[in-house]
Amino acid sequence: MNETNVSYGKLKGISNAEYYEDGQISECKLTEYCELVTDLGILVPKFQEDGVRTKNTRSLSFYRSGKLKSISLNTSSIIKTSIGDIKAELLTFYESGNIKKLFPVNGKITAFWPEQKEYNLAEELNLTLKIGNIASKLVAISFYDSKKLKSLTFWTRDQISVASPIGKVKVRMGIAFYESGEIKSLEPINKISVNTPIGVIRAYDITAIGLSGDVNSLCFYENGEIKALVSSTDRIEIYDKEGDYITALEPSLKPSLFREDKMDIIPYNIEFIGDKVKFDSTDKVFSIKENKFKIINDFYKLNEDINNCKACS
Repeated sequence: MNETNVSYGKLKGISNAEYYEDGQISECKLTEYCELVTDLGILVPKFQEDGVRTKNTRSLSFYRSGKLKSISLNTSSIIKTSIGDIKAELLTFYESGNIKKLFPVNGKITAFWPEQKEYNLAEELNLTLKIGNIASKLVAISFYDSKKLKSLTFWTRDQISVASPIGKVKVRMGIAFYESGEIKSLEPINKISVNTPIGVIRAYDITAIGLSGDVNSLCFYENGEIKALVSSTDRIEIYDKEGDYITALEPSLKPSLFREDKMDIIPYNIEFIGDKVKFDSTDKVFSIKENKFKIINDFYKLNEDINNCKACS
């Protein structure tokens, strides 16, 4: 069978198909032109190869209910969203039919099609958001099922300045939002000093890789207060209310995978929950009121102390 009817129209030229147990189509590639009638208008799924840039991936996927789950578009198409009309090459959906994630470009990065060429194809978007205007090329845009903006994923080479609850911050990789439009999390491009309930901590995740803007290392509550952050440099000493030492937290070290004479930093997460503070490197939760905290900023100096004996002592 190389064609079938779905609730959006007729699929023709079906290949590499997968099916659910009841015979409902799960995903497939197409080799013929088809038009699908959706809430976004008529969409044409991928059926043509465009050389070295084309990903060897499905054209369509469906939920068990028959609702559209994803579509790779044959050509870049203008899609209407809650933040404006945006060109897209790949869309994923909630089962409700609302857009889950939009990819402006969706080429295959290889030695024959480098990231620079893909980046050049992406268009800069000018978005008017609650936090202000953002102008940037984007890897992906995520939405809540309510159609509200959920996150932006940036190209790793780009730097974007945004107005955050702690002031202007240069952001890399991603920024996530609450449905209200307030910032939920962001990825700082370098170390920044953050006032927290236990003192000033340098926030920065040296290991961040930026696969998705949904999750980032500097997190806020909806009211703008600090919820969590990652530190790659600071040591935090914890004392009881009488001043007696309890324990200390700091980034750990491991041998580099790439250079025998180097050490890599493993950062740690600090989370603030009401009047408590939690560290991911310990199973203990400390009372902010009942304990004292001494923060040694830049205990590890990135690309400096990390590679000598002093950092390991």
